[in-house]
Amino acid sequence: MKGCKILLASPSGFRGKNIIQNLLTLINNYDVAVMTAVPTVYAAMVEQITSQKISVPPLKMKFAICGAAPLSSDLQALFTKLTNTPLVEGYGSTEGSSVSTLMPVNPINKEASVGLPIPGITLKIADINEQGTLVKICDTLDVGEIIITGNNVFPGYVEDAHNQGAWVVDENGQQYFRTGDLGKIDESGYVSLCGRQKELIIRGGHNIDPKMIEDAATSHPDVTLAAAVPRPDSYAGEVPVLYVTLSPNSTLKLDALTAYVSANIPERAAIPKAIYIIDEIPLTAVGKIYKPELVCLEIKQTITEALSEQLINKAVQINVFADKKLGIKATILVNEDELNALQQQIKTLLTPYSFNYEVLALKTTEAA
Repeated sequence: MKGCKILLASPSGFRGKNIIQNLLTLINNYDVAVMTAVPTVYAAMVEQITSQKISVPPLKMKFAICGAAPLSSDLQALFTKLTNTPLVEGYGSTEGSSVSTLMPVNPINKEASVGLPIPGITLKIADINEQGTLVKICDTLDVGEIIITGNNVFPGYVEDAHNQGAWVVDENGQQYFRTGDLGKIDESGYVSLCGRQKELIIRGGHNIDPKMIEDAATSHPDVTLAAAVPRPDSYAGEVPVLYVTLSPNSTLKLDALTAYVSANIPERAAIPKAIYIIDEIPLTAVGKIYKPELVCLEIKQTITEALSEQLINKAVQINVFADKKLGIKATILVNEDELNALQQQIKTLLTPYSFNYEVLALKTTEAA
């Protein structure tokens, strides 16, 4: 429509040989005006610049777009600073032809956002009950599930079984697709993400169904329960990890289980980075596996490891909790008299990660 050319990096995309190593040069050599990529690509570009592995002039791009996986606000700011190129975030899904919202280059939003709905799509925030019925459309700033309809939203899955629970209908008979993501819309129409109800693990933009991992694990006769959850990763965004419980008197060793699970998972990207054998997997009151508790454990461990070397002699308290409306959030508590000094240091260490966190003062009574 604009008369522009599209440059494809290679048949393998950004995974092509030497593409990432030469990406900054390629962008300038081909006068690329706009690019779109996943967070790991932008993280790699920042790493190249900060490590001084290459030297290139400032990018001539008008802006860059990030999608497919959550983008760290710190990485976003650092990329923009180092390249002099605005990095804007978008949001969408395959069912909505990839893009539902996009951030303007000069936004007026007051908090972190993935932008405004694109033309042709209607996006709303809905209160949906456990039976899958739309109770109401949420008010401004209220958190609920993101639902979409429009001419770029697909008509349904090929196998009808997958359509069960995937759609809701409003009072006017309009059908909406349930994205499974939690969000809210501000008074200016900007959409903010607040968490994810869907259990997909997004590794470098690659969607991994945890059920594939869990089925491989539970096919072993000694495994009674299995729960695959995402672990934050500084490069891939998320990587899968697996928690399992074993049958009583089982003598199954971790090495043997790891080999078995790896051999029975058809996708290489879905092979867990770690497997934990635990006594009990957290369950809900009705006996369903409660994964948010395990996700909180992974985020807490990630923060602990990221801060441990630099803040080894500092009093740091890490709390991670799951909220039905706000999603998963971490609080990092430090001594009140060190708050100003440590805030920027912690922010730098956690730049590669996209989970929500805030650094607060640890009161004297709390420290005691």
